[in-house]
Amino acid sequence: MNELIMRAKSEKKLLIEWINNEAQRSTIANTEANYWNLFRTLQEISQEISAYIKEQGAK
Repeated sequence: MNELIMRAKSEKKLLIEWINNEAQRSTIANTEANYWNLFRTLQEISQEISAYIKEQGAK
């Protein structure tokens, strides 16, 4: 989980830098690869949390 969190932080930083770039102001964020990289990582984190909760409920 720590690896996923660190990756999400890094991807968030890249996305924020991209958003703050004046040349990108008129571009929609969801067309940027960094947006989707962060989205996928957050999905993975969500799945890990769901699996953990399900596992804890089974105990």
